[in-house]
This record gives sequence, C-alpha cells and structure tokens, in this order.
Amino acid sequence: MKMNKHGYTLIELLTVLALIAIIAGVGMIAYNGYITSASNRVYASYEDTMHAEAQMYFIDNPALLPSRGETVRISLNALKMENIKNPRDEKDLCSNSYVDVIRQNDVNNVITMNYKVCLICNSYNSDGTNCKTYTN
Repeated sequence: MKMNKHGYTLIELLTVLALIAIIAGVGMIAYNGYITSASNRVYASYEDTMHAEAQMYFIDNPALLPSRGETVRISLNALKMENIKNPRDEKDLCSNSYVDVIRQNDVNNVITMNYKVCLICNSYNSDGTNCKTYTN
C-alpha cells in the first residue's frame, strides 16, 4: 500500500477533531465552575451587606429594636437596598429578600442580636430555606 504524502488521512482528521472536542468540553466545565463560584461570591457579599445594613438600620432607628425574645423583619426597602440584582439574571431584583432580627436574652445588660439574612433570588435560595445567620 502506498502512503499519501499530499494530505491527512481520515483517521488523523477524526483524531484531531476528537482532541479538540475533549479540550473544549474540559474548558466549558471549568468555565461553568468559575461562573458558579463568582456568582456565589456575589451572593455572599450581598448577604454580608444586608447584615451590615440591618445593624446600621438599628443605629439610625433605635426605637425599632426588638424587645427581648421578639423578632423584627426588615425588608430590602427599609434597608435601602431594593436594587440588588441577581448576577445570573439582571431582571431579577431579589425583591423578596429580608433580614429577621432576633433579640436574645440580655446577660449582664449585654444585648445579643441574631440576624437571619435571607437573600431570595430566582436562581439562589428561591424557597428561602438557606438563610445565613449572624450573631452580634
């Protein structure tokens, strides 16, 4: 059998295409992981900001502090954060998000506050079951 010296064989072309497909697949998986990780960092940043804004809310409105054992819910509007945009969907403003503030029993006249931050977006915590808790 005589070798073809003017071009590539079908086997060589298919091998190159298969390698390109494998490399592209690995690249897409890595890219999707990167996007998910970046989105999760944005969500965590929003939750931290909501917690800080809730603390500032009570500094500005001390009369609204909950009584011992009471829970107060603060909306995004009250926190002046009504324009939080979901990084995965710019049209989703995560408008159902809230912060529940629970005042615990005072020990030695020290007030302990628990902040349950519920960031609720279409593609993140959409049912509100995974809320982040902070204690101060």
